[in-house]
Amino acid sequence: MRNNSIVVSVGQQVSEGQILGTQGSTGNSTGDHVHFEIRKADKSKIDPAPYLFDGT
Repeated sequence: MRNNSIVVSVGQQVSEGQILGTQGSTGNSTGDHVHFEIRKADKSKIDPAPYLFDGT
């Protein structure tokens, strides 16, 4: 994501369909993309797939 492109705050609750930020190509990427991860308060990572996909 480009600098200043995040439109939510740390700890903010978000809703389905809500815009989290704008995407863009920076660094060594070959095109626009978004890296998405969930972290707990202790900074450990959580697999976001169960929150994004219902398995159908």
